[in-house]
Amino acid sequence: MCSCSLVDKAHLRIAAAKAVLRLSRYRDHKIPVDVFHLTLRTVEISYPQARRLFLGKVHQYVKDRVLDAKYACAFLIDIVGSKHVDLDEDKHNLADIVQMCCQLRIRQLSLQSNANSPTPYPEYILPYLAHTLAHHPACPNVEECKDVKAFESIYRYTFM
Repeated sequence: MCSCSLVDKAHLRIAAAKAVLRLSRYRDHKIPVDVFHLTLRTVEISYPQARRLFLGKVHQYVKDRVLDAKYACAFLIDIVGSKHVDLDEDKHNLADIVQMCCQLRIRQLSLQSNANSPTPYPEYILPYLAHTLAHHPACPNVEECKDVKAFESIYRYTFM
């Protein structure tokens, strides 16, 4: 039985998430989907400083192109569960990453580089966004809920 405080648990989650981010820089294809989702959900911790630290690392690593852009989904999860004042910062960081992907795509297409190399298209993030939202606790269960309107609240975040 762990007698850790909530602050200690938050720091442990941040440390684990940062370790996954560092591992992902080199072996992203080896990280299971459930670990990917748990890493993204690190933003749900209740300590704003820890959340900001994690999101700052994600933004920095994606902008430096050492981390796959799919990790930008963490900003969307933070926006979905947002009850804080950093909503505009999350939107800005997500838009910044999408803009960076667009610029990289334009640069790569203008150089006529190898067609087999993975191009960081911003559209590449969309399947990860949909998958992440579908596994988010706020998303209704597909098997139980047949009303399309129930999904509106969760998927409206994709239009931000």
